Amino acid sequence: MTKAFEKQVEADPDKQKDLATYLDFIDLRKIVETPKNWTHFKDDLDIQLPDEQANRKHTRWFDDINKLRRVSAHPYNRGYDDAEVDEIHLIYQTLIKRQLIAV
Repeated sequence: MTKAFEKQVEADPDKQKDLATYLDFIDLRKIVETPKNWTHFKDDLDIQLPDEQANRKHTRWFDDINKLRRVSAHPYNRGYDDAEVDEIHLIYQTLIKRQLIAV
């Protein structure tokens, strides 16, 4: 939250947005999996990937999406392989099903 606040303060005062706007995506994982917060987010953001074991927190998808988003942000000579496309699709469909994103 401190980093987000610093970014918010650095923004033009007339154009400042809500504090959550300034969070880095990967920081959301840290917030979500904090023990006091996990109970609030578990039902929505616990997404088990095919190679993960059951009965644990499933938040690795945050790291994977963060890594994969770099490909689209910096696409020169880069692309997604079939496994990455399948993982993106699984996460996307899960978030739609849980009504966390609209289509």
